[in-house]
Formats: sequence, structure tokens, C-alpha cells
Amino acid sequence: MIKKEIIAFDNSDIDFIAIKQMDQIGFSIEIGVDFIYLETEDSSDEEVVAWALEYGFSDEELADPENNLDNLRALKARSEEEYHHLDPPSYATPHGRAFDYFHNLDFFIPEHLGINIIEGLHPGNDWLGVTAENFESLISLQTVLLDNGIKANFDIK
Repeated sequence: MIKKEIIAFDNSDIDFIAIKQMDQIGFSIEIGVDFIYLETEDSSDEEVVAWALEYGFSDEELADPENNLDNLRALKARSEEEYHHLDPPSYATPHGRAFDYFHNLDFFIPEHLGINIIEGLHPGNDWLGVTAENFESLISLQTVLLDNGIKANFDIK
């Protein structure tokens, strides 16, 4: 008999959120809801100067008291944050974390299930994510995970 519902495990190994796509048939699979912001680490004085030179500061500009190490360090941190928001690493987004999870499994998800592990929607696009073609795909995915010893919950949104 084919299972027709998602099982809710009391002690799951992983919790996913399955968000209905605009077509109301397919789902985007995510882990968590939070965007993880970059924690900038303190750079050494040498690293800050090297960054400033790479960023385009001239030796004369670096000699200007306005460009002291504290100001440069703050500018470097803002620059890294902006880059992080424009091109976040996979761990930073819910859909990226789902991609990492499925991409790093030690077994394959059969293609016929309708689960798409997407590494870029098209050339030049670096979106990472996982989609399910329909509700039956989610059920089949849960079954495959369970068959491989993983109790996965899917919160449908």
C-alpha cells in the first residue's frame, strides 16, 4: 500500500519546511526560517591594509588620518556584509541549507520522485535550493529518507 500522508515524527532527525510555490502544486524545501548574518571577524592590521590596497586605496590615501585602521576595519566589515547579502553562502539561507543537506547525503534521491536539487537556475545564476514537484513527491522523499534511517518532518506552509 502506498503512503498518502506525511508522517509527523515525535523525535525527528531533521525538520524541513515545505513552502507551496506560486503554482500551488510544487514546493520549495527549506531548513529553518532565519537568514544567518555574517559575523565579521577582527582582521589583523596587516590584513586590513592588504584589503584596502586590493579595494583600491592608494598608499597616499592610506597615509591620510581619515583612513586610520579603525575606519578601514569598519569599511572592510561593511563591504563584507554587503557582499554576503548579495551573494550569501549556502549556510546563510533556508533554501541553501536544504540544498547543502541533500547535496551532502551519502545516497541519491531517485530522479523519478520529482525532487530537484538545484545548483543554479540557469547559467550565471547561483541560487541553491531544493524543490518538490508536488505533494506526492514530498511523501516519496520522506519515505526514501526513512528507508535510509532518517526521520524527517515536513512542515507544509
